[in-house]
Amino acid sequence: MTYLLIVLVGVVLGAFINWAVYSWAWFPRAISPWSPPDDRALPRRATDRIPVLGWLGLRREADIHGRIFWLRPMLIELLFGPMLAGLFWWEVIQLGLLPVGAADAMPAAMLPIARQWMLIMYLGHALMMTLLMIATFIDFDEQTIPDAVTVTGTLLALALHVIAALMMPQIGAPLCLPWATEGGLAAVMFPSPAPVEAKWISPMGLVVGEAIFAVWCFALANRRWIMRKGLAKAIQFFAAGLLKYETMLLGRFRIKVWTLLVAIWMAGSVAIAAVYFGLSESAWLALLSGLVGVGLGGGQIWAVRVFAKLGLGKEAMGFGDVTLMAMVGAFIGWQAALFVFFLAPFTAIVIVLASWLLTGNRMLPFGPYLAAAAMLTVVFWDRIWNQWGAGVFILGPLIGAVLMFALVAMCALLFLFRVVEQRFFGT
Repeated sequence: MTYLLIVLVGVVLGAFINWAVYSWAWFPRAISPWSPPDDRALPRRATDRIPVLGWLGLRREADIHGRIFWLRPMLIELLFGPMLAGLFWWEVIQLGLLPVGAADAMPAAMLPIARQWMLIMYLGHALMMTLLMIATFIDFDEQTIPDAVTVTGTLLALALHVIAALMMPQIGAPLCLPWATEGGLAAVMFPSPAPVEAKWISPMGLVVGEAIFAVWCFALANRRWIMRKGLAKAIQFFAAGLLKYETMLLGRFRIKVWTLLVAIWMAGSVAIAAVYFGLSESAWLALLSGLVGVGLGGGQIWAVRVFAKLGLGKEAMGFGDVTLMAMVGAFIGWQAALFVFFLAPFTAIVIVLASWLLTGNRMLPFGPYLAAAAMLTVVFWDRIWNQWGAGVFILGPLIGAVLMFALVAMCALLFLFRVVEQRFFGT
């Protein structure tokens, strides 16, 4: 009955995913049965809103939306429920995120606590998977990732960290992927794997958390920097783009984006300080884990975007990938986000190859690769972290130096690629 209930909830969530894919896109389309129909279509029937089966009736709109437009949304609703049920079996029943044999060696009194912890993690991962599905298919359709997905998801993840830590104070940061220590189970924290350094509980930790949140809010603004007409004009254009022109529709009201971002920043900053001063140490560490995940997750993609542009002389990656990776880091923590970043190129090989064989298209957005890598990191976390990944963090501060060297090397290789391409192919 538990698995049946999860599958039914997943089917309903699949219908929500389809509605969001067609409604939150930059160019909304009247495909979901929960949206108003296209002007050229017949009125929707009540049976059209039945998950999975309703798409068989909506095939009558094939002349408007395409011959097999109904197949993908039907498969999403059909498969998302079993995917959620499988994830529940793996995380909660099998305790698959923990090291092999950890459950067998665990005292009987510890098992209910571990399952409760895994249940909280499962709910967070199920929410992340829902948002990743929406982002993936919007990115496939139009090569954009809407802020409605990534900004909302990041804020939800940060709030869930605090709620989960209050529910499980003995664990610390229940939504971050776990690792094992000699003393038992612990959450993914900063020195890894070791006791939490005092500086993260001190005011320095509060400053770091507030700074990351402020930079994240600023990164969402319109930050166009145009130097063609000199520094003075560049500053003028930057201020105009940041404060004057970009607006969005919020309900019935059209507001300037910067005012909404300032409101989010102020409310978030107050909330972060309230958690630090007013709640438990475990709640603060849980929130800070999510914030550092936002900083490293989004920061590494942002750095790749900047260095790749320097090397290629053109945009190489959209900013939606930055906000998507920041959301992933908010959910699963900064160490896991680092592995997602390095796993994404391997998922890209598989996805691009499949797309090329099936459709002949080999130009695909990067967001789906990140989403696939994030879920693979969650499912195979024991192998990724406990078997070989934790050794990477023995390098400590040198990790930053290694990443910087890799960025500089990537920039040089891309510049060389551009020179060769222009020299021999004239492009």
